[in-house]
Amino acid sequence: MKETYYFKHDYHARHDPKMIKLLMKRKALGIGIYWMLIEMLYEQDGYLLLSECDSYAFEMRTQPDVLKDVILTSELFENDATRFWSNTVLKRLNERHDKSQKASNSAKIKWENANALRTQSDGNAIRGEERRKEKNINIPFAGFWDLYDHKVGSKPKSEKKWNNLKNEERQKIMDSLPAWKLKYAKDKKFQPHPLTYLNNERWNDEISDGKKDVKMYQGRWYPSDQMMNVGGIWFPKSGVQPL
Repeated sequence: MKETYYFKHDYHARHDPKMIKLLMKRKALGIGIYWMLIEMLYEQDGYLLLSECDSYAFEMRTQPDVLKDVILTSELFENDATRFWSNTVLKRLNERHDKSQKASNSAKIKWENANALRTQSDGNAIRGEERRKEKNINIPFAGFWDLYDHKVGSKPKSEKKWNNLKNEERQKIMDSLPAWKLKYAKDKKFQPHPLTYLNNERWNDEISDGKKDVKMYQGRWYPSDQMMNVGGIWFPKSGVQPL
């Protein structure tokens, strides 16, 4: 089952004066760019590189100067001339991390207490299960990381995601990745971050021969004739499945 990511969305966000200012200046296009950037920030642990704006604009199918204007003049993002971020996103990521850490600590305590009561036989069974899981990860992450050859974003999160994949998924990635990378051979800055590739199951993308007319939405490819343009942003029509 595909892992699902979500984040809180204040339903009254459109009434924020900064959002209203962005809407007046860039219409619905600006609002769409804002929320797509928010999604990407959550995917990349809260920070994105200003130097990668051309890549982000390509993924959104918008103009780089429009994207940069939303980032730098809307007052909805902060930056240090290298990275940009949203304070609200960082706050909620920290809250999520704290909850996750508390849950992990609680689970660890329960596990230690239960483990103290197990017999030696139970311990052997647990170690056997751990060895089985270790054997199950028969394609190491290092092979993927080196082959992907676009080492940006969170390596630990990418490795965790890789280790949670099924063996057949890892094998499909390693088999299809060389051909898939040809799309970005001329300009690697447009190649998605490794974590984005894994989270969005991009190994299932159709490897285009250059003849099929496709458009991207939220990291997935769709037939152009099944897309509609709303405020300058392309969305798949209802019921349309990605390639």
